[in-house]
Amino acid sequence: MLATLISLAGLGLVMSFSPTLYALEVTVLTRADHPVRLSHVIVAGVLTGAAGMVLLLQVFNPDAWAQLLSGRVQAVLLQRGFDIVVGSAFVLVGVRLIARRREPRPERSKPRGRILESARTLFAFTSLNTLASVGGAASTYVALRLIREADGDLLLHTVAFAVFFAAIIAPYVLLLWGADRLPSLRARSEPAAEWLRAQPWHRIGGIALIAVGGVLVGAALTDWYGAA
Repeated sequence: MLATLISLAGLGLVMSFSPTLYALEVTVLTRADHPVRLSHVIVAGVLTGAAGMVLLLQVFNPDAWAQLLSGRVQAVLLQRGFDIVVGSAFVLVGVRLIARRREPRPERSKPRGRILESARTLFAFTSLNTLASVGGAASTYVALRLIREADGDLLLHTVAFAVFFAAIIAPYVLLLWGADRLPSLRARSEPAAEWLRAQPWHRIGGIALIAVGGVLVGAALTDWYGAA
């Protein structure tokens, strides 16, 4: 179970990785009138988007479908089918991301004023950004697979979900904590955010999606397959 929790923590960090949201968090901490309150809004938005992703991916829960079909199809066969479909989709999206040309980002003289001025707009933006993340979908799908396959009762599964969600918000909480206790960090955070934005994350994400998709499909088509 410890190995599963460590894996879930790593998947949570991957799920939360977003150069756009990291840069937005830095902008809030360095330029907003109420940085602490708006940082809490970002954390709430990321959590809401992640929870929405978990709920959406329950459509690939083989146990639920097995019950719906009155046991006529084994859950393990459904899981294999889901893994093949989802894994193939990840591979296709990954190839598309790698092949896509990156458009030059227009320079902005000012940060997104409306987002910084409205907590509701900020919450909606962070929630939708998290929910629409393809990389987040991949890491969440794998996390749900690990939780379903982990031996244990409801309490252990609850702990597993808690670890996953805690890892998702950890980067944003650490940014807020560091900016509050290390003022010099604020001056260095904006160049770091610009560096993040400048990296070819679409290609890196594409390679990661192809790897995850390949593992899912390969595991489903071979004997290397865990119990669902």
